[in-house]
Amino acid sequence: MAKDKLSKKQKNTKKIKVAKSPVSLSGNSEENKKQVKKTFKIAFPRINLSQRQRVLAAAVFSIILLGGIIYVNIYGFSLKPFLPKPTADEIAEKRRQEFLNSPVIQEQIQILQQITDNFDPLTGIVKKIKFKDLPIYPKNWVDKQFTLTEQRNSLISGPQGDADGDGLSNKEEYLYGADPKVKNSLCLEEKSKITFGDLCALTDKQLIEKRVSPLTGLALGDQDTDILVTNSDSNFIESIQNSFEKASQEGVEFTTLYQLSKKIDLSDEYSKVKVNSVAQNRQNTLDYLEFRSNFLKGFIKDSPVTSLIDIYDASVEAKLVPILADYAKKRDSLEKAVVPAPEVESHRRLTFIFQKLYDLASYRLEAVKDKTLITDGFKEKSKKLATEVVWAFRNLDEGSVKKS
Repeated sequence: MAKDKLSKKQKNTKKIKVAKSPVSLSGNSEENKKQVKKTFKIAFPRINLSQRQRVLAAAVFSIILLGGIIYVNIYGFSLKPFLPKPTADEIAEKRRQEFLNSPVIQEQIQILQQITDNFDPLTGIVKKIKFKDLPIYPKNWVDKQFTLTEQRNSLISGPQGDADGDGLSNKEEYLYGADPKVKNSLCLEEKSKITFGDLCALTDKQLIEKRVSPLTGLALGDQDTDILVTNSDSNFIESIQNSFEKASQEGVEFTTLYQLSKKIDLSDEYSKVKVNSVAQNRQNTLDYLEFRSNFLKGFIKDSPVTSLIDIYDASVEAKLVPILADYAKKRDSLEKAVVPAPEVESHRRLTFIFQKLYDLASYRLEAVKDKTLITDGFKEKSKKLATEVVWAFRNLDEGSVKKS
């Protein structure tokens, strides 16, 4: 009996040791299975749930699983629903970017960029010439600045001469609107000395080095303005010389118009230009971009100078009439165009240019008919209108120009 009890106690001790010992993969497979079950029960004790709790747990798990499936179907694996909601401006900007990045719009934008660049690297259809490189030195300007005796000596009156010894050639004096026989053109009058103060102690060359105009005393703009030239126009250089000469005879020096345009302000007149504006949507924006790209194709070589050259080179009615008709056609086309709201201001600037070009060409045509091109009254108004044309071009380039 005692032996049986001892044997039973040894067996129990053996069982307890087996339960506490690691699972062995050797030996009887049935014994291993029993050991695994016992070990699992110790590590993960069974949780006794009532029937109601089991149903509730199953329902919660089902809801979570279903919600996860729905979330993934809608948002994928994004955390978007948990991020801050975008503002109305952010939504509008995103839609705008998506619209601008669409293939159709990108095609129109590329056309506009090509037109703006004004250069075809394969054909070289258009090239650029700078003011300082142009063969221009109007005889009419020379006649106004130098006596007949001085004109006989090219060292005094020639384009490379320096009559006043200020370091600027006569041609440079002409380009900057300075007096070739005075070292400081800015302070010729007593009232100018009060207005410009210390600047009056500087020569014309020193003023230009400081980017100050010796004509106006205002900040000097880019005097190396490029003129677009079509290679196919073999007579273009000659027309430049003729138009600069004719304009000079009429009191207009092209090279000083930019400086003079900074002394005027046409903002009120510009603001009254009517534009056929509509609320923006995808279709009218696409239509407008197409209209503008087609319109600018015919405007490829226009700039303040090239436009003025065309007008002043035409001194007979037969040449001025088609120029006037072309400007009227372009102006009317711009006025009738349907313009999305965001493009209204840029469209108004473009329209204002052709309005001013039309005004100048129309005035010159009347003067040609009346034979009043050389009168002082005509010269004064012609210079005024030409300066306004340059202001309009500046307004297009700079967005909004004011009297400096």
